[in-house]
Amino acid sequence: MTIDVATLTALRREIADTIVGGRIQRVLHPGNLVVAFEVYARGETWWLIINAAPQAPRVYLTRERPARADDNVTPLLLLLRKFVRNGRLIAVEQPPWERVLQFTVHARVDDDIVETALVAEIMGRTSNLILVDADGVVLDSMKRVDASINRYRQVLPKQPYVPPPPLSRPDPFSAQTAQLEAAVGENPSQPAWRVLMGQTSGCGPLLARETVFRATGAAETLAADVAWQDVLDAAQGMFTQVENGELTPCLARDEDGAVSAYAPYALTMFPQRESLNLMSAAIESFYREQGDAPPQRQTRDLGQKPLQTALQERMDQLRQRRRALKRQERDAADAEEWRRKGDLVLAFGYSVAPGSGEIQVDGETITIDPQVSVAANAGTYFDAYKRKKRAQEEVPGLLRRVESEYAYCEQAEALLEAVETPSDVHVLRNELREQGILGGGQDGKSNKPQGKRGKGKRGKTADDGAQPVSFWLDGVQVLVGRSGAQNDAALRLADADDLWLHARNVPGAHTLLRSGGRDVPDEIINQAAQIAAYYSKLRESTSAEVDVTRRRYVRRIPRSPPGLVTYRNEYTIRVKPMPIPQPER
Repeated sequence: MTIDVATLTALRREIADTIVGGRIQRVLHPGNLVVAFEVYARGETWWLIINAAPQAPRVYLTRERPARADDNVTPLLLLLRKFVRNGRLIAVEQPPWERVLQFTVHARVDDDIVETALVAEIMGRTSNLILVDADGVVLDSMKRVDASINRYRQVLPKQPYVPPPPLSRPDPFSAQTAQLEAAVGENPSQPAWRVLMGQTSGCGPLLARETVFRATGAAETLAADVAWQDVLDAAQGMFTQVENGELTPCLARDEDGAVSAYAPYALTMFPQRESLNLMSAAIESFYREQGDAPPQRQTRDLGQKPLQTALQERMDQLRQRRRALKRQERDAADAEEWRRKGDLVLAFGYSVAPGSGEIQVDGETITIDPQVSVAANAGTYFDAYKRKKRAQEEVPGLLRRVESEYAYCEQAEALLEAVETPSDVHVLRNELREQGILGGGQDGKSNKPQGKRGKGKRGKTADDGAQPVSFWLDGVQVLVGRSGAQNDAALRLADADDLWLHARNVPGAHTLLRSGGRDVPDEIINQAAQIAAYYSKLRESTSAEVDVTRRRYVRRIPRSPPGLVTYRNEYTIRVKPMPIPQPER
């Protein structure tokens, strides 16, 4: 089954009402021709799925996060991560009577706001997802179309994006009964829905059959037996309801109870049908029951959602703060220039004619206020110099603190995704309260910290929540931090020659092998690396890079939130992420 114009119109309204204005947090590749975008909007997290498979292309929203089943990093995926991830979804549009959705995204790239468009063409075997820049040039696409495939419309990087050619057939509001009657011609025994579909744009097989059913009482009524004005009136009524948002998403079933079709309107020609709240829910249910849906990551609700929401809100605040500080930093770069101009005002201001608003010095123009004294004008420049000089001294430290807290939030977010028990959530909840990210109530009503974390002596921690997970692999003790405090505690418990492992370049758990100075077999190191990868942002990858070094080369970052370190002298191994094998706590 393919999505028709009416269904795509319903989806466009649904997407606009649900996620437009939201931030695109992640981009995943759940399948060969599938891309999934995690969007955080209005305090909720949704996944926008775009599937360009020729046999069943579709777009829909879902609450369920798909598993990363395809680890192939394509050129398009890299560009999406650069130009779309962490951007804002500004708008979603649909050209009239076309099976095309265009998503406008604004993202910050190298300190500039860059606009791109994601064009989802949901058109059967020619379906595609195309990334287009603000000048209308293709950056890349899911399917590249060269001249050997289509001489008239190529879809290639660095080529102008050309929309699909419009259909020459009139839409149901423009079609005339005489045209339909003439199309019946010498074949009056053909079904009326085929004539409607062939003579108008926007009417796919399902909508055409439902239209004829509503007009005549039977979906297979012959073309010679219909009043074509009644058919057009039924089609116009259905499109008007969808365009006005009067949606009744429907999932239809056959006599055996198997799913047969979905639509944004009631499928009255099916005796068995059910209504749903969202068009996306109907599409998702249809393909899930047919066994053609991206695999989902299986998660349990352990109470982590309020914590994830609080982290997202804090990370949004930190991004805004970082941008403001960056602007201050750039603005403060010319501090000495303001001091120099102040000196020039003092040196030459007394020779300027009364009432003049500028000073000319060696071809340079310096603006002054003719209503105040020379000393006051110089003071304006010196005050600006002092502010900028102070910013030069203060902003780098403020930026480091913002970056440090952002890194901590990313670490906490990764650890939250890997929680396995209510106890894991309880530990992270207390830590987020302690860091001032989550308030005292369950949903974080206040950001007042609840107290300081005790430092403790070597091998001891402030409370049970700061104890890392401990278990054994063939006689070697393994410590895994499942929170920032547990990461710190694992470092304190380890000796200088113990091995420290961490997923490369992403937030996650610290994993330590307490070897007691002995050599550790490679298979144990690989198994510990699998665990380090699993409790990180790479847990759903089919393979992940993990850094390994001695504990002596790992240093806590001074005055930073718990769990943040720098390290050196590492080597890197690639493993498949795996969870802890029955830990002994």
